[in-house]
Amino acid sequence: MKHVSRTTFQRRQRSDAQWLAALRDVGPAQREALTELHALLLQAVLLFLRRHRDELRDMGREALLQFAERCAVEALETVVARLDTFHGEARFTLWASRFAVVQAANRLRDAKQVGEMPMLAGRNGLQRLPRLQRLEIAPG
Repeated sequence: MKHVSRTTFQRRQRSDAQWLAALRDVGPAQREALTELHALLLQAVLLFLRRHRDELRDMGREALLQFAERCAVEALETVVARLDTFHGEARFTLWASRFAVVQAANRLRDAKQVGEMPMLAGRNGLQRLPRLQRLEIAPG
């Protein structure tokens, strides 16, 4: 797994319409947009996890990066599948990042509840993460 840093690529300034067109395109434009969007989603997940670092202190760096990568990829798949539900109430990148954060929060909460990740239990036993409000997106 390759860690994507902020300096890995130059983020293009795209309008919402340019994001949608590139992601719906076939070929190099789509690959570039998917790569850029994946990096953005990974950053969103890592920022979310950083905010919960006290709960994750026993989780190794590699496991944490794998967890973040899994969440980012799943969020990317969700975003691409739901492109038609984007209505422009927020910037596209913010809308897409929400999927990544919700994905990470749900996976982290679920893992803690079923004990899949005992290193997340903490000193006082399992502590439930606050549930993020789910996105309510009506079909377009």
